[in-house]
Amino acid sequence: MAIDQLRRSCSVVLHDDRVSTEDALCGSDVLPLGILAKLSASDSTPIYILAASAAAQRDEISIHVSLALRFGFQNRANATVKILETADTVAATATHIEFFFRDQHLSRADMWRIMQRLDATVAYKGQKVSYLGSLAAEVRAIYVAGKEVSSAYVTHAKTKPIFRSGNARYTIMIQISKEMLEHWIDSELMYERVISGFLPELFQKWDALKSRHQVTVVLFGRCLKKAEDVQADDFFHVVDSDVSSSDWRRLLRRLKRTFNGPSLPSQVSLAARGNILQAIHMAAMDFANDNVDPHLRSRGTSIIAITAGAGLFETDHDLLKSTTHLLMGNSIGVDIVAMSPKPFCPVPLFSYQRDLASMIEDRMPNVVLEAEAVDVSESPTAKDDLFYIAMKAAEAEGHWKTSPWLTLLNPCNPTRDNMRVAAQYRKWQHVFPRAVSPMEFKWASMCSPAALPLTTEYAPSVRELQKQFTKEVRRLLVSRSEDRDRLGSSHALSQLIKLRLTYGFQLAATERMQPRSGQSDCHERVLMSLGNAYHDLYRLSDTELQVVEYRLDEANEAEARKEVNADDKYHIRVRSAGSTKAASADVRLMTPRSEPAWASLDEEVVAHGSSHAEVDAARMRLVLIPIEPPRPGHITPGPSRGLSDEERHIDGIQKLTQLWQRNRYITPGDRRHQASLSRPKTTPRMAPRDPNPLAIEYQTRDPSAVAFAYGSAATAQHDGQEQATPIFAESEMYHSTGFDVTKLVKQMQELPPYGVEVRDRRWFARMHFKCFRGDEMVNWLLRVFRDLQTREDAIAIGKDLMERGVFSHVRARHEFRDGNYFYQIASTHRTTVYPDNASVFGRSSLKSVPSTPVAEPRSSPFVRPLRGDGTSSGKPTLNMAPLEKKQLLLSEKILYNADPGQKSDQLEIISLHYDRIHNPENCYHILLEWVNTTAILVREAVNRWTTLAEAHGLKLVQVPCVEASKLHMHHPLEVPISVKLALRPPETTPMTPAVDGQASGTQRVTADSHAYQKALLRKLDFVLDFEAAANFPAKVEVLYSYGKPDYDMTQYIHKSGLLLAQICGDGSCDFLLVLNRLAAARTSIAGRPPVEVEVVEHIVKRFVKVCQDEKALKTFYEQTKQPPPSPSMGNEYGMDNDVPPIQLPPRLAHRAVMRTVL
Repeated sequence: MAIDQLRRSCSVVLHDDRVSTEDALCGSDVLPLGILAKLSASDSTPIYILAASAAAQRDEISIHVSLALRFGFQNRANATVKILETADTVAATATHIEFFFRDQHLSRADMWRIMQRLDATVAYKGQKVSYLGSLAAEVRAIYVAGKEVSSAYVTHAKTKPIFRSGNARYTIMIQISKEMLEHWIDSELMYERVISGFLPELFQKWDALKSRHQVTVVLFGRCLKKAEDVQADDFFHVVDSDVSSSDWRRLLRRLKRTFNGPSLPSQVSLAARGNILQAIHMAAMDFANDNVDPHLRSRGTSIIAITAGAGLFETDHDLLKSTTHLLMGNSIGVDIVAMSPKPFCPVPLFSYQRDLASMIEDRMPNVVLEAEAVDVSESPTAKDDLFYIAMKAAEAEGHWKTSPWLTLLNPCNPTRDNMRVAAQYRKWQHVFPRAVSPMEFKWASMCSPAALPLTTEYAPSVRELQKQFTKEVRRLLVSRSEDRDRLGSSHALSQLIKLRLTYGFQLAATERMQPRSGQSDCHERVLMSLGNAYHDLYRLSDTELQVVEYRLDEANEAEARKEVNADDKYHIRVRSAGSTKAASADVRLMTPRSEPAWASLDEEVVAHGSSHAEVDAARMRLVLIPIEPPRPGHITPGPSRGLSDEERHIDGIQKLTQLWQRNRYITPGDRRHQASLSRPKTTPRMAPRDPNPLAIEYQTRDPSAVAFAYGSAATAQHDGQEQATPIFAESEMYHSTGFDVTKLVKQMQELPPYGVEVRDRRWFARMHFKCFRGDEMVNWLLRVFRDLQTREDAIAIGKDLMERGVFSHVRARHEFRDGNYFYQIASTHRTTVYPDNASVFGRSSLKSVPSTPVAEPRSSPFVRPLRGDGTSSGKPTLNMAPLEKKQLLLSEKILYNADPGQKSDQLEIISLHYDRIHNPENCYHILLEWVNTTAILVREAVNRWTTLAEAHGLKLVQVPCVEASKLHMHHPLEVPISVKLALRPPETTPMTPAVDGQASGTQRVTADSHAYQKALLRKLDFVLDFEAAANFPAKVEVLYSYGKPDYDMTQYIHKSGLLLAQICGDGSCDFLLVLNRLAAARTSIAGRPPVEVEVVEHIVKRFVKVCQDEKALKTFYEQTKQPPPSPSMGNEYGMDNDVPPIQLPPRLAHRAVMRTVL
């Protein structure tokens, strides 16, 4: 093309978001749509443009004002456009693009989706990138062949993205060695250089980048016995845990106090003989599995190990190999910073002694001192090491580059001839847009850690795959759908790619064969790798996918992992955050988690299944903690005004369940089943806003007490076949314009289902005799009035009846409400004798309690009603059928749509498990599970729930999925704090009768050996979380929707959410305390600063002080006398002989068929 045709003159105009959000709009005479060109003008920086839309004038180029300000373009300036030919387009294509993100949890699957959206576009330095309707990242740098440029053309195939996080989780490990405490450099002790030099400079760089990391600081070392210079215990001191980097000045002050205090040992080993490798391994274990207890408010992990040595370390061969597999298998970055002058040999260098050849070998982590990841190298002297021989044989072919070892012939004389510099960074190579000098201090990785690159250059050849790998071929069928963009085979292939990216795989090769004319199929092949595992994904047709899994041959794999899994326990002393003293612990240094069941995961993703419990799904546990009333000046929502604390908490849970019901996802199968069910014409339309849509039962006892009291009656499960059949024939139903009040009230007091359920109900210490619930009254009115269409209509009838004096609130506090409120028939309208409430309790003993029910009644706990055919009068016949098995389901599961606004191009479904029964004095449990769901949308959903809960006096807190006493098995620095009572509780435990669960209402006597411990925890502001599995009756199969109760000890949570407590039963201690780091790292919605460790220490000190005060304990035991009824006990007053089952009652039969709330 002629030069004059490539260059065109134009005028530049500016536009803002009101005109268009596109970066550039081009006139048709200047630049056709979809053509890449270079725009330049005087006094401005030339940029590349790609027109996506046409400008208003044919001879103009309109650019966004943000670009004009950034690159110096003026409105109405004369400019020149140069159209790029093919060769110039290649030179203008970015090889690397670096993104910086903060306050977002971008998974690697999200990063891949962002790059897909940027494919075939122009990126600019400083550009803001949106994702799912919100700002996700900013372009910090663009590189073309190692040269940084201001703009470039981006393609998904050629451009390698680098995503750096501004809100990562850092663990800073400071080695306490002889050099750190005693050696001087430039008139400063080594530890003073760390506290006053390196760390302030690091934190100031974080501030300059506007990063907000979460920091954990740990001091570690190996102390020596005073008598002789031999190894003693290794120690770890957690100075601060998951604190915000913005509070780094307070962190440094705390670190100084620790160094100057008496807590650190004075006799420590040299740095070379220390435990730095064990410390790195333990820190990496904390980041090993981010699928369980995910941190949705941060993204990225990194370890910074600071030593005063020269970078030479003595270690163990097995531990070195185990740590290497852990770091590489989980893509965890490590930076080792040596404060002493650099030696003449490459460092860090790990040496170990083996019996193989009676010689010392050296291994060098090839990225350490300040890079993105740690790989380890060894000298080629281990000729008999089978693992070494296998790796060398593979590398000799020149293709397989995934070996974790870097060959170093002579550590004291490294040259390009004896060290493979090109293969140095392995899977992290695409993080570095330029060649990295070994002498350069790499601040980038320590200020904003990079995510594992999406792509890698290394892939085995076909010969290697066939010779050294075993192959497994699977084919997946994709059902046809009208929505091919979301449910077709191309979409399914994308889902499989995103699933593997989430688990750490990298794209090794991609092949796309575009369809020829007349062909409809588009075949695609994608090769992905993770360590020694390779997955080949094929799209065979519109309805079929093929997955080929290559695994290292079992014999080779056994040799490769030989001696990696060490069974020996590592004995340490740990002082956890919030603890006042160190505790001994035995830690098993683990290796990477086992490979997930890919066959099940792939089927789950392709079929959009919901059986997340059967696959390796992400799992997150939340609890709602009842807290004190809002502070003065806090605006209470209108409907919650005038309610007691317990009533407001229950109202908050119901509002939350209404939100869940509105966003409930109904599977296509459930929709078809719902459509197939016929609904009688006479059935009135139920209102969409049910106050208790998930039929949660509110109790005043703990779950184990419910299990003992209900027995097998709680197993009555709805068979899903019942329908909301009308009670009366249409001719016998009432009309709101005129009805016989006397007849209605008389009918209302009949036995269900013909009347409202009237029964004795107990709530805490108060019995309310023969009362009914407001929501049940609303349901009954909707079924007996032919013209009532909404719940609001039924509420109006209820208010009218209440104004007529037909019934009243049991405590004369509320008008008629559709909810868990108790009402009593007025004395003038009663058809039976009512006892006096005051006959059971004196007036002075009553306290304000919410008018909420215990449960649904049934005449016998061992039978359940089944509807038969209706009689000629239109009244259904009730049949009683015995239960076959005793079973109690304490929670249920629904599918929640995390994307109600449809911002995503895929289904965003969460399995949401919720409690079926709840005591308002305890925690309310929520468990979330998901596979391939966008974490950003999960976080947004949790934020909405948090806001709603806080408005009702509830605190939503994330807690670990495993019990507190077992946390240290996966997070070794979270060792429980043992607390023992200075004065044992009285041996005579109060004996209380409890319902035996029999139909006759037989009572038995039960003792609770931990009654005083539970009362003490409640006195110290702890609320019940989970009970021990042993607390539940053996004759009843107690289940949660996500498994059986498996806690060894009963667990409580402090109302702040910061501390977990468990009751011990082994006699060695009475309580175990563990910091809840998942709550400590979270800032509140109101923007308050993150919680400091001092707050946790204050709670722990107060707890320990009370437990060690014999006089206070004696007074407490005497005052308690009769501890609160045990979870396995009932109450001598208000024993419910007609124990109700936990089931969907007939009035909620329609909920068995999952319906959409309009």
